[in-house]
Amino acid sequence: MYKMEMKNLSRWWVNSGVSKLIAMRERSIEYFLWGVSAADTMEFSSIRIAIAKLSTLATIMDDLFDDYATLDQVKLIKQAIVQGWDVSVVKNIPQNFKMCIEFVFKTMKELINEATKKQGRDMMPFITKAWEDYIEANMEHARWKSSGHVPTYNEYISTATTSAAIGPILLHPILLAGPALSDNVIEKMFLNKSRFYELIWMCIRLIDDTRDFEDDRRHGEIASAISSYMRDHTECLEVQALNYITNLVEELLKELRWIYLNPDNSLLDWEKICFDFNRGLQFLYIFGDGITYSHKEVKHQVFKVFVDPVVMWK
Repeated sequence: MYKMEMKNLSRWWVNSGVSKLIAMRERSIEYFLWGVSAADTMEFSSIRIAIAKLSTLATIMDDLFDDYATLDQVKLIKQAIVQGWDVSVVKNIPQNFKMCIEFVFKTMKELINEATKKQGRDMMPFITKAWEDYIEANMEHARWKSSGHVPTYNEYISTATTSAAIGPILLHPILLAGPALSDNVIEKMFLNKSRFYELIWMCIRLIDDTRDFEDDRRHGEIASAISSYMRDHTECLEVQALNYITNLVEELLKELRWIYLNPDNSLLDWEKICFDFNRGLQFLYIFGDGITYSHKEVKHQVFKVFVDPVVMWK
């Protein structure tokens, strides 16, 4: 089943032609491994595929924002999304850039239709809001980068948890996994987050920073949890700040596990998927940045899970 899903996912990616348009990270199979870690059973096939596709779309957008688009062009993309994923709003941009956006928008409309059918009502407003917030957070990062501004830790984390694309990627699986969810339930998860969801977003953002901050700095990105902590604690060395954030991730993961395992909490299917979604990324980051540098250990894990036969001992 997993091999069939990977084959369909690979076909979707190759047919997109995006890799011929811009230089970007191609990680659809690595993202599928992430999807399997979040939802491994037969009935959640659509969730695995959705996580892989949405993560790929977020990577396309991240790479466009970081390496190709101006701030004005990013504003146009945000406007196009708000106006119903209307690519005609995005004007005066290079053709290869526009073709990438067209692919993202086309896929998103398909995913929105899928979520709408599952929930029995229009899910476009919620999904659009998640992407709008994500792009606005990336615009704030761009403003920090262009001005050389290092935000305070609190200022940074309030924006960076959103710029990590957790909302756009995680909302869709939740809509597919659960029964019809009320507006209040969805807003609780993504607008007024409970502590459970706040911990997931923070753990994902912070583990990424501990693995990526040096690479990001080489590419001109100066804002990170490490640099912001050092701004708030001027006597702190970089290695001390890194150790603090690394230990903070461990403490937040302990708190998250307690909420998950507490017998007084009755978690639903989609909440278990959210918990395992975070576990999957923590696993990929055991090997450093397992997304950007996936050609070593993460590739080995892909073969172990999906390709190599399991040895059965008598």
